Order: sequence, then C-alpha cells, then structure tokens
Amino acid sequence: MTNRQTLLTLPVALMLAIPATSAPHDHREEKIFNVGDSPTIILVNYSGMISVQGGKNKVVTVIGMRRSENVEIDTEVGPNRVRITSHVLDELATAENTVVDYELYVPEQSNLEIRSNMGVVTVHNIRGQVSVDVVEAEVKVAGVEGYVNASSLGRKAVQVTQSKGTIHATTVTGDIVLDQLESDNVKANSTLGNITYKGDFMGGGSYNLSSTDGQISVICDEEASVEWEARTVKGSIKTDLPIKSKQHRPLWRDRHSLLGTLNEGAATVQLSTFSGPIQIKRQSSEEF
Repeated sequence: MTNRQTLLTLPVALMLAIPATSAPHDHREEKIFNVGDSPTIILVNYSGMISVQGGKNKVVTVIGMRRSENVEIDTEVGPNRVRITSHVLDELATAENTVVDYELYVPEQSNLEIRSNMGVVTVHNIRGQVSVDVVEAEVKVAGVEGYVNASSLGRKAVQVTQSKGTIHATTVTGDIVLDQLESDNVKANSTLGNITYKGDFMGGGSYNLSSTDGQISVICDEEASVEWEARTVKGSIKTDLPIKSKQHRPLWRDRHSLLGTLNEGAATVQLSTFSGPIQIKRQSSEEF
C-alpha cells in the first residue's frame, strides 16, 4: 500500500474540525539533525498545522506538538535525508487525539515532501523542490525558487505566491490562487474550484489554467505581453484589456473561444473551462 493510500484509509472521524488553539495537555518534542547541502525532508502527518521555514543553518529542527498520547512522532535519518512521521496508535480515535502540529526549520536549499490529511500547510523561503499532497488542508507556499507541486482533494484553497520555479497546482473542489509569480512555467487544474492568477507573465513563458466547472480569473497589467488562447464549452469569456483578436475559424463546434494578442505576445497563456466563466481583467479594475 502506498503512502497516499495509507492516508486515505483513515476513519471518517478525522474529517471533524481541528481545534485552533493548543490543548492544556500538549506534548512537545524537539529534535535537531545535522545535514549537508540540499537535504531531503519528508513529513507525513494525519492532521494538524505544519509550518516549514527555510534558513541559512545546516541543521533540521523539528518541533512537534502532540495533542494526546495516542500519537507518536517517529524520525528516520539517512544520508542527507530526514523523515518525520506521525504514528497514530489507535486509528479509531477522535480527530482531536490524532493531531500533531509541526514547526520545521530547515536549510533553504532543502527539498521538501509533505503529506497530510487535514489542517494547514505553510512553506516559506525554500530554494529546492517542494511537493505538498493533502486531502482536506489549506496550502500556502511562498518564496520558493524550485519546482512546486501542490495537490489537494478537499475544499481548502491552494495558494502559491512570490515563487520562481515551475509551478504545478491541482485541486478537486478547492480554489487555486497564484499571485506575483516569477515563473515561466505554470500549470493549474481544478475540477470544481476557481483559479485566480494575479501578476505579470515572463517572456517566453507558458501558462496553462484549466477548470471544469470553476471560474478562471486572470488579473494583469495592461502592459503585459501575452498571446491569449481562451476556450470554454458552456461558459463565457470576458475581458477589459485591449486584446487584438485574431481572425480564425471556430475551434470547436458550439464552443466559445478567444484568440488574440496583448502587446507583443511574448508569453503564451491558455485558459480553458467546460462550464465555468473566464475573465481576463486589467489589474486594479473592478469585477465585471
């Protein structure tokens, strides 16, 4: 059974709300590990708050706050690799008794792999690769320079801001927010959630945003240089930017599309939905 499958077999009780504040009988553990350059950090948690902060030190500091004796924190250390796992002793326990809140302070060159069912996952100031795979947890990634792969099955939003590497975000019902990126390769896909992109596009970059039933909103400056390709089956397409539309045959029968250029068209932006609306808006403009 894979790690992802293990997470998904947890009882329904885990889907209850997690308390926002620490309980009186929390059990605090702190561990410090010496690592080399570009270590790999793996964290597998059932539920709780996870915060990862990159820094200049060559050590990994793990602070775990267990809500009950029903959870153990296991650590495995290999060559330039640290794995942290929350081990629930009784899987029939209530959600409150499976919670572990983590604070991780790691070298900024670290590569991260985080898997969790519930809570909030925040990652800041990492130059390596970041992978976040959650069921029903809010994800906030900021200041990452390496490849980012964020995936969620639940209703909580996935947010990636001020990051530079390749960005890949996927949700089923949750929204995706992409803000002030310096990436030339961005892909975002949601089945039911909305996708919002705010900021500029890099010359030569490729940006692909798609949602089945959700709305796609792109908010950028009028000076942005973009080749646009927007398509929807049952939704609508609106813009208040001076996009020069290209003359073309209908791309598909009974579908709406917009092909056009804004300024020189240095970046390529592809937007597609089945029934959700598509909005391409001038930055700081009001909603349609």
